[in-house]
Amino acid sequence: MKLRGNLNALIGLWFIIAPWAIGYSDQSGALWSSIVFESFKLLYHYGAMTNLAGIHGKIGSL
Repeated sequence: MKLRGNLNALIGLWFIIAPWAIGYSDQSGALWSSIVFESFKLLYHYGAMTNLAGIHGKIGSL
């Protein structure tokens, strides 16, 4: 599960830097769509991973 979360984070980071790496940063709609949606995705996955870690820690301590 941790590997999948890290891969999702790397993919999210790629989509954030892709407009500059690929060269479509001059298209403002595509640029902001990429940045905004992938930022939300990263925050969601970070929250899910920390929530799972918290649940696992509580279950393991019972």
